Amino acid sequence: NFENYSDTFGIYSCKSNWGNTLCRKGQAKQALPLLLEAEEGMQRHGIVHLHIVYNNLAVCYLMLGDPRVAGKYITLANKIAQNPMPMLITMINKACIDASLGNVEVALTELEEIESQALSHPVSNVRKRYFENRMLVECSKGDTRLESFLQKYQKQLDAEIDKELVFIYKKMAAKHESILYLS
Repeated sequence: NFENYSDTFGIYSCKSNWGNTLCRKGQAKQALPLLLEAEEGMQRHGIVHLHIVYNNLAVCYLMLGDPRVAGKYITLANKIAQNPMPMLITMINKACIDASLGNVEVALTELEEIESQALSHPVSNVRKRYFENRMLVECSKGDTRLESFLQKYQKQLDAEIDKELVFIYKKMAAKHESILYLS
């Protein structure tokens, strides 16, 4: 128990993780207070780990329909992330925020620029997030664009992505539905 040992770093790290989990479950409203508390608490420990909280806040604000605030937080996260994995995750999320602001071509360029790093990363979660979010951005350009992407990366997608998610994106692309942040 972090409180028994006065481990404020542990407490605020857990609050950030809890907020992230709530966002992934679609409960962004409940996540926001935890993430804001984590932001305030983690600032006392310097900036080294703040990129995680800022990234989580960016995702949360995007899910709450505020891509401008999300953009501010992802910019902060991007500035202080120092290791390859957090840098890639932050850049993937930035591309989704850009796409949600209507800058789909910019988002696609950003994703293409990090593609080789993401696909060669040893942690499968990085590859999975790259493909999930790349499909999301691709489907906002329509079903022809998404189909081309799916054909090009079929082998990797089969290994990394749930087939149900591919089906959902195909449906979205066919209906030309607007981009939603799912990751």
